[in-house]
Amino acid sequence: MQALALDGHFVVEQMGRNMSGHFMNFNGTAGLWRRACIEDAGGWAADTLTEDLDLSYRAQLKGWEFKYLGDVTTPAELPVAMNAFKSQQFRWTKGAAECAVKNLPKVLKSKNVSFFDKLHAISHLMNSGIFICILLLSLASVPLVYFQLQYQGQQGMMFHKILQLATIGFLNLGMITVFFWLSYEHTRGGFTVKNFFSFLLKFPFFLTMSLGMALHNAMAAIEGYIGKKSPFVRTPKFNLEEIGTMKGWKKNKYLSKGVSLTAKMELFLAVFFLMTIILSINYGVYDMLMFHIPLFIGYSTISGYSFIHARMMQ
Repeated sequence: MQALALDGHFVVEQMGRNMSGHFMNFNGTAGLWRRACIEDAGGWAADTLTEDLDLSYRAQLKGWEFKYLGDVTTPAELPVAMNAFKSQQFRWTKGAAECAVKNLPKVLKSKNVSFFDKLHAISHLMNSGIFICILLLSLASVPLVYFQLQYQGQQGMMFHKILQLATIGFLNLGMITVFFWLSYEHTRGGFTVKNFFSFLLKFPFFLTMSLGMALHNAMAAIEGYIGKKSPFVRTPKFNLEEIGTMKGWKKNKYLSKGVSLTAKMELFLAVFFLMTIILSINYGVYDMLMFHIPLFIGYSTISGYSFIHARMMQ
């Protein structure tokens, strides 16, 4: 699931940004900087958790251009423990929010940046906020079940029509599906029947995992927007050839040893959405089940791995 998300970023987002001449970000690894560019942009700064994104925007505001080589690949290790994955996601999400606060006003005030480049920069730098929207949307969806039970007759029909209009939001799902299918196809040798059905099996699970990360990433984004500072915690790395024997897990000093409060809150939300599903089925209110079931699966999986991997560290 992590690879699917990163493929979308590298293949569609980064290639698209570079080809269209919009602002893009240096990814921190597998790239080269000119020293003159770094110095002209003001050097590396430690006031955000994504110093590469910060420097990227400052350099491009100075007129420097990036060249992205999408067909040049380098091997990398993805986090294999849930706490390691969360550590990485927290840094990326909060850092992007910090960069939005720091750099977006400069972009919007710049006379050398076009309207469409500014529009894209808003979308790029503010994309961390999507997790806040998902969290609020998921919590706000629960009272709708209660309202459906309360309003009967003509009021109930009107309420149901409003919910039907809200389903237009599913158009977003179609766009997201195309987005990730393009990267999936590109990184796996083009369109084949095997690739297509493999994608159809993986993609729904990927969406549920994204929903399950909403609380964790929303908290990271909020901290970034309000300016709460936190130390840079590198992503724990492991020797993947030995992961089957779990060698190196307990001696990894960067991996969190306990169960975080966030993981406990995620478990609570899993139970919360499970109870909502049970009540919905019991009272014959099915409109929100397609949303609440993935939320339950997502939060159950994310919190479950958090507890299991924390136990393995003991």
